[in-house]
Amino acid sequence: MILTLMADPLPLLHTWLPDSAERVVVLTSRAVADAVGLVDGGRRFRHVEVVDGYDSPAAELGVERLHARFGFERIATVSEFDLLRAARLRRRLGVVGQSEESARAFRDKYAMKKRAASAGIPVAPMAPVTAALDLVAFADTHGYPVVVKPRMSGSSPQARRIDDEADLLDFVSAGTVRRPDGMPGGWLVESYVTGDLCRVDGMMAGGRLLHARPSAYVGGGADSYSRRGRTRGVLLDVSDPRTTALGALAAETVRALPAPAEPTGFCVEVFVGRDGSMTLCEVACRAGGAGITGAYQRAFGVHLLAQSLRGQCGVPLALEAQPRGPRTV
Repeated sequence: MILTLMADPLPLLHTWLPDSAERVVVLTSRAVADAVGLVDGGRRFRHVEVVDGYDSPAAELGVERLHARFGFERIATVSEFDLLRAARLRRRLGVVGQSEESARAFRDKYAMKKRAASAGIPVAPMAPVTAALDLVAFADTHGYPVVVKPRMSGSSPQARRIDDEADLLDFVSAGTVRRPDGMPGGWLVESYVTGDLCRVDGMMAGGRLLHARPSAYVGGGADSYSRRGRTRGVLLDVSDPRTTALGALAAETVRALPAPAEPTGFCVEVFVGRDGSMTLCEVACRAGGAGITGAYQRAFGVHLLAQSLRGQCGVPLALEAQPRGPRTV
């Protein structure tokens, strides 16, 4: 089964899984299915289940019914927002794939960085936030500026840099540090890190890198976290002094977390200071965004999202050996 709320992969699934598409069960939202005409194209798959409330717990109950009907052996995802629900479903249904422990380590930024720090990977000073006074206490100890972000967000669209007490008062006055149920919590505060924001994208399996290449956000300093939706990256050349160091830090990070055994896409983000020092920003268990999938495919002939789905579905990868540099045309 493939869970997806992303429209882009759906028209291509049958080409990414050419020998397996007829055995695939797809669960997606009505809006996405209508946008790509998946209902009409569903004949390419064993079954397409379209739901109105994709994010509702009712969708998970629907997966149970589908499993009773089709008996699928794996559950694959394309979005980090589905990692935990897919892991819960695997445990419930006895299906192969990423565990809840692994999914949470890649989704909860506090748990993620605690594991990384325990393995000796540099991270910024941080603390969980359960009340506004936690922010005040952290700033008293570590000073300003600080960054506040949801622990479980993706690409941190709600991340906020707080430069002083006035900024902090404005932030907490908006009632932002609250969960949808009205209770405080679910946030992380950390010291602001200066430097360029770089990333390492590729494929991993069982705690090791299968294929990876670093890149740098174009025009992105340490505030890139707040504007990633408009940010693009450029692949680093093998001669760039950051390339080897970033690759090594990515490998250490993947080893430090309970990575899934199956081949899966990943994206590690790192702040690189002017002195070459590196600080882990975060790591995601998915193919990277910000245009990297297309750039990676053009450079290396590897479509990270396609290969990640193949790996999760138990289909052999179409990967060559790790290249020294981008291919030329």
